[in-house]
Amino acid sequence: MARSTKTTAETLQDELAAVTNVELTLHALLSKADHRRYDRAEAVEVTSATLTEDLSRVSGTVVGTTATYESRITITPRRGFRCTCPDCRDRGHRVGPCKHIIALAEHALEDLCEPKARMVLDAIEVEAFGAPSIPPEG
Repeated sequence: MARSTKTTAETLQDELAAVTNVELTLHALLSKADHRRYDRAEAVEVTSATLTEDLSRVSGTVVGTTATYESRITITPRRGFRCTCPDCRDRGHRVGPCKHIIALAEHALEDLCEPKARMVLDAIEVEAFGAPSIPPEG
């Protein structure tokens, strides 16, 4: 039996679906956040963040109000989060994400997912139409 090879368009569609899955997972996580923690997340700073090449995990370093923590959000195969802060360690999944996970999720949506999605959409446009669109001036 011959193995089928994906076209470039199919590969790009798969990549866009994977980025969309990351975005949906992060939004779902943020929807579980307690409003007080959400408010406190504004006081922390994500100093580094990465999205794995296979789009399965977001990891980052978050400077809190009293210390620096390592935070991780798993997208696949099983959604979850982990932070080295005492709040996550002591209360963790019972009460939703800590402020460091919230800050990392928001950072990932804006600074990691959005550019990745734009890059894939641009590649789809080039594949479909042969050239990227020229943004309007103004």
